[in-house]
Amino acid sequence: MEYTFDDRGIQPKTKEALEQLAAMIPEDGGGESQEAAANVPAVSAPDASTAISDTYTQAEVQAIATLANANKAAINAVISALVTAGLMEGV
Repeated sequence: MEYTFDDRGIQPKTKEALEQLAAMIPEDGGGESQEAAANVPAVSAPDASTAISDTYTQAEVQAIATLANANKAAINAVISALVTAGLMEGV
């Protein structure tokens, strides 16, 4: 695959290495095409406050716990989507 780019300032050995790597890429891009992982919704829990008082209030602790639980759910959804798409082995 032929690429044209501004190679001014690239050291000769670096340019040579890049050209060799580019020559190794098949015309079709190489490799098998991968199925895209499923869309995962963004974490909707509000951000935890950065202005937490010296003594934690119940509301502050609950907000932190809610955000942590939402992050855990989002991480698990990403892992599940990657496993389903075959991009990651199940754990």
